[in-house]
Order: sequence, then C-alpha cells, then structure tokens
Amino acid sequence: MKNTLVLLLAILSYYVIADQRFILGSLEGDIAVGENEIRGFETPSTSIVTGLGARLLNFKDEGLYFGTGFKYLTGERKICFIFCDSYDANETSLFGEIGRNMGQWTPFVGVTFHSSEVVFPNESVNNESWGLDLGFWLEYDKFKLRGVLINLNDEDYRTFSVSRLVQTDNKLVLGYELGWLLDSEIYQFSFSLQIGRSF
Repeated sequence: MKNTLVLLLAILSYYVIADQRFILGSLEGDIAVGENEIRGFETPSTSIVTGLGARLLNFKDEGLYFGTGFKYLTGERKICFIFCDSYDANETSLFGEIGRNMGQWTPFVGVTFHSSEVVFPNESVNNESWGLDLGFWLEYDKFKLRGVLINLNDEDYRTFSVSRLVQTDNKLVLGYELGWLLDSEIYQFSFSLQIGRSF
C-alpha cells in the first residue's frame, strides 16, 4: 500500500512538473483599409479599433495542448463619399484550440468566432462568422513560436498569424502577435502585445 501511494505521488508530481501554463493579458489593435459600394460608386473606408484581450495556454509534455482566449476592440470606421464620416465600431473575437505536444512541436486545430458591429445614424450593421483554424507551436530554449491559418473555410476572411512568447527566469512571460488578411480586397493588419506569467 505504501509503495502504491509513493508511486501515485510520483506520477502526480511528474504531471504537475510537466505542465506548463501561461495566462496573458494583451493590448490589441486592428487596422483595415478597403472599399464600400454606395449608390454604384466604390468609396474608400478605413477602420481602426483597439482594445484588450486575455488568453490561457496549457502545455503538457507529450500530452494534450489546450488554448483559449478572447479580445474586445472599439474604435471608428471612416467612410468617404465626397466627404468623410466616422462611425462607432466594435469587434469581439473568441478562440479555442486543441493539439498534442510532440516534443518541440505542438500541432493544433481550433475554431474562432468573430463578431463586428458598425453603428450608423439610423441603423447598426452586424456581422458574425465562425472559422476553422490550423497551426503549430514550436518550442526553442526559453521561447515559443506560433504560426496559424485562421478561417480556413472562408477565403474572404482567411488570416495568417505569427506570434512569439518569451519566458524569463522569474516566470514573467512577454509576447507579441502579428496577423494579416490573405486573398481579400481588404487590406487588414492586426497586432497584439502580451504580458503575463507562467505557473
């Protein structure tokens, strides 16, 4: 019985030590430039929104990886037709992903939900979408690199994102993320500056 208890404690301590969790807060931003059709004319529009986000990442040596997070951004969308007018805009994004740690590599799949709203004087325009994600983490020394294709199922909103996390000796974690829209008439760039800790 005593040997069984010691073995059980050893196994549990291994999984506790092998787990690596990160909790991060972030400053988020998104810039988009495109065109809208108004009365048969193509008119330029720009959207600049900023906000905050948070994410939780859980790695386990030779085990399952799980990540989740959200961000909320607000700002203005400017539409020009002879004169330029600005309208309130906001965006919300949620994501979840699961994969398997395979040494230095951690491939994963995930889903992303995106919701946006632009408030005009007499109405508000809402847009919601779900997307399938495919990506990987690469661990090297004290930092992790992440690459992911977001919205694989929707070519209008397909995005490539790359990020990096650096862990310091005192468990502080710093990171950034850059993303850009692919195969679209809209030029969109997003960024995220992250800070948190491992535990």
